Parts: sequence; C-alpha cells; structure tokens
Amino acid sequence: MSKKTIIITIVAIVAILGIGVTAYTVSTGVFDPYEQQIRLGYKYLSEMKYEEAIVAFDTAISIEAKRDKAYIGKADTYLAKGGDDAVAKIDESLKAGYDLTQSIKIIDTYAKVADKFYADDNLDFVAQILEFGYKATSNEKIVDAYIKIADDLSANDKNEAALDLLRKGFDVTGNEKLKDKIAEIIDKVSSAFMKNLYGLFEVENIDEVKNVIRTDEFGQIAAYTTETESAFYSPTSTGTDKSGKGVGIYTMQGEHFVYYGDYADNARNGQGMWLNFAPDLVGNGVQYDYVFDGQWANDKPNGEGRSERIAIGSIPDNYSRRWIEQGTYSDGLESGNITNEAYNDDGTHYLWNFMSTNGIAPRISTDHDMQENTGEYTIAESEDEQCFLVRHEGDRSGVGGYSTYANHGE
Repeated sequence: MSKKTIIITIVAIVAILGIGVTAYTVSTGVFDPYEQQIRLGYKYLSEMKYEEAIVAFDTAISIEAKRDKAYIGKADTYLAKGGDDAVAKIDESLKAGYDLTQSIKIIDTYAKVADKFYADDNLDFVAQILEFGYKATSNEKIVDAYIKIADDLSANDKNEAALDLLRKGFDVTGNEKLKDKIAEIIDKVSSAFMKNLYGLFEVENIDEVKNVIRTDEFGQIAAYTTETESAFYSPTSTGTDKSGKGVGIYTMQGEHFVYYGDYADNARNGQGMWLNFAPDLVGNGVQYDYVFDGQWANDKPNGEGRSERIAIGSIPDNYSRRWIEQGTYSDGLESGNITNEAYNDDGTHYLWNFMSTNGIAPRISTDHDMQENTGEYTIAESEDEQCFLVRHEGDRSGVGGYSTYANHGE
C-alpha cells in the first residue's frame, strides 16, 4: 500500500468524523479547540505535511491529554510517513495515549496498523507492532489480531509465515489461543501424511517408516514443527488434547524425529518408539537410521529404553556398522546402568558396561585415554579387554535429540 493510499484512507475516515464534529459545534454553539487541532492535524496529513501534523496533534494533547484522537492521529501520521523508525514512533504515541486513556480505540489502532503493514507485505513490522501493542495493553484483541493475520496467511498457503507470526505472538503473550492455532495449522498441512504414517506403525512396517522419513515430503512437514509443537495424528484424540496411541513429528536440535506410542495429558507418556534418519551424523558423510524404544514420561524418555543406530552404505574402517545402547534414562539422558554394544563389518563385536549420571559417565583411568589435551577420556573397557569406550568432556549422552555436546574446537 502506497503512502498516498494510506493518506486517502485516513482522510476519508476523518472527513466523516469531521462532519459530526462540525455539526456538534454549530448545534451547541461551543468552540472546541481540541477538535480544531485534530482537524488541522489531519488536514496537514492529507497534504503530506507530516511535521506540521505532529505539531497539531501534540497541541491537541496539551489541551486535553486524556482524549484518544490526538494519539491516534500521531500514529496515523507516522504510519503515512514511514521509515525504519515508524513502528517505534507509532508505538510511542499509542502507548502514551493508552496509559492515560485506556481507550479501546487505541487498542483497535494497534490492530489496524498491523493490518496496513500486512497489506504492504511487511511481516516484520506486523510482528513488531503487535508485540508493542500487547506489551502496552495486555489486551485479548491483540491476540485476535495475530490470529486474523495468521489465518489469512494460511489461507494463501503461506503456512510457514503464519506459524512464524503465531510463535512470535505466543512468545510475547503466552496465550493458549495462539498455541491452539499453531496446532491447527500444522494439522492442516500434515493430516493425510500423518494418518498414513500412523497406519505403517500400526502394521509394524518399520522399514517403510524409515523410507518415509527420508522423503522430501517428510522434511517439508517436519520443518513446521519444534520440540514442543508437533505434527500429530491419532484416531482417538486431537493435536491440542493428545491422548491414547498416536504418532508425532518433532524437531530437536535441528534434527527431525518421529514418535509413535502412548500419549496422556497432552504429552508423550507410556511406551514409545522414537525414530530419526541422520544424513550426516558426525560430518563425514555417513548416514544412520536411529530407533529408540522405551518408557516416556512428561514428554521425555524416562525409565528403561533401548536404542539402535545402523550405518547405511559405506563407512570408514574405524566405524561400527551397528551400535546398540540400553539402560535407564532421566529426561532423555543416561541415568544409571548403561550397556553399549558395537558390531563391525569384519565380524568383531564389543560390549561395554558403565554407570552414568545426568548423561555423564565418570573416567575409569587416565592410562587409556586416546589422546592428551583433546578432552577425550575413557569411561569403559570392553569385556574382552580389547577396546576402550571414550567420551568427550562436557558432553551429556542419552537418547537421540536429547544428548548435548560441548564445543570440541573443531
């Protein structure tokens, strides 16, 4: 929307208001200097004389600070003037007015300004003015403005932009209506895919599940998700009230995972599988399929579990083809007795047992550390005493997506 269009719209509205003001003045015989400055301000605005318009609106405020029109007029002027500081200037005026007047019209103006920025395809300014509007007023109408614009974006197949706006809104407001709308949009773009994925799990066709999570369609749907906002399907519940058996897609530390299993209280609770395809796990081109099967509580692996990681295709000579870990976990991290097994293409097999707390296994000896000054240390010796298992200082190990890694200086 051009500046001229914005000004014409504003002036058309004021022209209507002006008739009422003139009639009021004539009929009562009372001169209203406040309204005179408001009309003067909008006259200057129609002529693109922005500084003169601001002076007129400021004069009106000095006459009567607890009326809302002058603050809205200043906001209209800054909107028409534009510039990098437009959002800050508009908010400065509207917030000052709201603090003194508590006017619903000022709240509505925040939403209308967002609509104008949206018409100009300036989503950054939309997010900024709605954030300022909510911080200034804490009013539900601002939440509704987020939803209105997100709905329009989604209706025009701009779902990624809609979700981005809603997530920014939720970060600002914490309003559950925004979280529900996020779930609704993710469900809209993923429902057929998720229903098919659920069916594959139901018939225990895990090989086909692994094929599906390698597809571009899976990646596109997973891109909409986060650690807490999943694409979800269940025949017995919805994405905003998850319960029973279901399947969900989550993004953890930049990787996409699929969960299939029990839900309760809108979270993963019970027995569940957790799958991932890692196209380049350690930066050497090796691809892996990963499957964890275990107990979940409070939306995280908690209790007994077993994971298996299988390398696909060619691998370096010093890499294991298949890696199995089983033990107990707390919030996704190793916690208690842990067993690791490695199976190599040459037929060798190694088994290690160790204890871990909060994802950290203690050093058993400095005699077998692989390299000095690298941060690597030995946590276990294989049962045949032929191979040592090492970790890196600062790492916390556990279920895929929940492990954390220190900066190794690479």
